[in-house]
Amino acid sequence: MPITRDQASRLLTQPEMALFGDSRNPALRALTENALVARIERTRKLRDKSRDLFQRQTLKSRDHTGSKLGAFGNANQRTAKKGEILDDILQRFEGRLEAVQRAETPAVKPARKTAK
Repeated sequence: MPITRDQASRLLTQPEMALFGDSRNPALRALTENALVARIERTRKLRDKSRDLFQRQTLKSRDHTGSKLGAFGNANQRTAKKGEILDDILQRFEGRLEAVQRAETPAVKPARKTAK
């Protein structure tokens, strides 16, 4: 399901929203390879941080609920959703980086055969 800017703004911080905006067209197409690599690093760190936080929250909830899943109601769902949004942003950046790298790599054409 596509995430709208309004939905993302409820969960993401201002710097994360900047990454969200950069991951959408036309801003995504304007990024160079170096800019994409930098944004991939930042997004990956933020995604991992969000996932770690979700895992810690889930483990903490287990203590309170006594259930194996460690969830009650919609607890920790905002953190899980934030991790999903950051993962989506990361996939967009990585996909664009692959496209840029493919475009920069010259296509090798087979040698022409000469008639004898």
